[in-house]
Amino acid sequence: MINQDDIRQQVVDKIGIKSASLAVQEAVVSQVGENIMTRVVTAIHGILPEEKRAEFETLIGAGDVDALNAFLKPHVPNLDILVQQEAEKEIAAYKEEVAKQST
Repeated sequence: MINQDDIRQQVVDKIGIKSASLAVQEAVVSQVGENIMTRVVTAIHGILPEEKRAEFETLIGAGDVDALNAFLKPHVPNLDILVQQEAEKEIAAYKEEVAKQST
């Protein structure tokens, strides 16, 4: 799975908050990162067979990233691509929302 640091850097770079204070960066990264994870989990739910969804939820709750990745590998072979796509969608949505609020 894509590294959280990579996602953080993408958010900072693509939203254009490199020069913002660390507190602002962390707030934006936290908000956008949470939304990215929600998008990824929702997308995975749509891919997983119904009988595997409860186990997926259990693994998410356990917080064992290695076990979660091992579980997902046979069911979501392009997980990194999925995460990247959902990150790009959320970053675009965030930028659009900020632009709306600025006008």
